[in-house]
Amino acid sequence: MPGRARWLTAIFLTLTASAIGWEIVAAFDGSADTWPWTQLIVRYVPEPVTNLAIDVLLAWLPAHFLTNYADARKAAAMAQPQLVPVTPTQTKHPVRAVLRTVAAGAVAALPLIPLALAGVHLDGTAVGVEIIAVSGGITRLLAMPAVNGWLQQYVPFLAASPAKP
Repeated sequence: MPGRARWLTAIFLTLTASAIGWEIVAAFDGSADTWPWTQLIVRYVPEPVTNLAIDVLLAWLPAHFLTNYADARKAAAMAQPQLVPVTPTQTKHPVRAVLRTVAAGAVAALPLIPLALAGVHLDGTAVGVEIIAVSGGITRLLAMPAVNGWLQQYVPFLAASPAKP
């Protein structure tokens, strides 16, 4: 930011902070000698002028902020290096992804077999939470490179991608 713009920004922010600070102090001061900024505006600025200023600010300020934030996002995106899109293995090999999910769900359901055999009545929520928790753990385990390497060697149809020839 050039020197002149820096000074103007500092002056503007100082005046804004002073006006807001004055308003807050006056609101909590309780003294009849301290007037809030709004009372000064009401006393010295005609109501139609104040209403027009408020209307202009309400119409302009949101659009102004949205435009500046969009520009800032665009500048930040331009500053970041562009990555080459990589097709995930789930897209390249959808059947494998389905088989892995089914296998994770089957392993997740294994702890429930003794409960089902014993005839214990469970709340459906508890069963669902257990299946989701164990499925999540199994899925995370399957995503590990070492596990995927083992799967490629011993159970290739469950590997994330086919073994390299």
